[in-house]
Amino acid sequence: MVKICCLILLLLFHLTLPARACSLLDQQRFADDLAREGDYGAAAIEYRRLLSADAALADSALYTRWLDAVVRSADPLHALNLTRRVQYEVNNAQTKCVAQLFEGRILYQVENFPTAVSRLNLPTSCAPELQDEARHRLGLSLMRLNKWDEASEAFSAVSKTPSFASLSHSAAKVSPHGKNLPQWSPRTAALLSIPIPGLGYAYARQPRSAVAAFVTNALFIWGTVSAAKKGATGVAMVMGLFSLGWYGGGIYGSGAAAARASQNVKDKFIRPYEIN
Repeated sequence: MVKICCLILLLLFHLTLPARACSLLDQQRFADDLAREGDYGAAAIEYRRLLSADAALADSALYTRWLDAVVRSADPLHALNLTRRVQYEVNNAQTKCVAQLFEGRILYQVENFPTAVSRLNLPTSCAPELQDEARHRLGLSLMRLNKWDEASEAFSAVSKTPSFASLSHSAAKVSPHGKNLPQWSPRTAALLSIPIPGLGYAYARQPRSAVAAFVTNALFIWGTVSAAKKGATGVAMVMGLFSLGWYGGGIYGSGAAAARASQNVKDKFIRPYEIN
């Protein structure tokens, strides 16, 4: 009797396996559909359920889908913590490679370019397609650090992965020209604004701000002097304080404008080679 019961239970268990497999497959398709529709938050939840449901499903491809959805939906700090947790807890070498690649991707996103460079140097044991993506992202990080020749080398190391080869090879040819991008010195802009308010803005190619700064400072100075001549000492002091504030703000603002102008030129140069 005991043997018969065991056989019945074993038979029922095997009969439920196909249904369970179909259920998991349907769940993965549902998660994929959510990701394609841009609902990355919901997709991340579904992928996480799949990873928890069956250890056999937890391969590097599923981790890639999950982490991609996490990066696109979660705040960077949370996503960064998850990538590091995967590297620490998961034993599969390729999954560790995937998590390290996503860590570098997030670090680039939050503009921590020096650390991104260190994390995007994947171990040689990582799959070729992961190496290619990491090298492309490494090239982008080096461009952000003004290491144009090193960036070209990183792009050139990308092999024939269809997703990156053409774009990477174009970036390899273009990146050395980054050394010739126009740059505006914040220090120079600030110093120019000391003798003549607004001159630093003109240097940073912001003529409207230059005119506004010059006119505003001139009006405040005129008001201060006029009040002082009329004996309105209190008014003159208040106007003087405003004048000093606008004058100092113009010095700081022109330096920031110069830095912003340089950054805009670099962004325009690099943006065509960035990938999602």
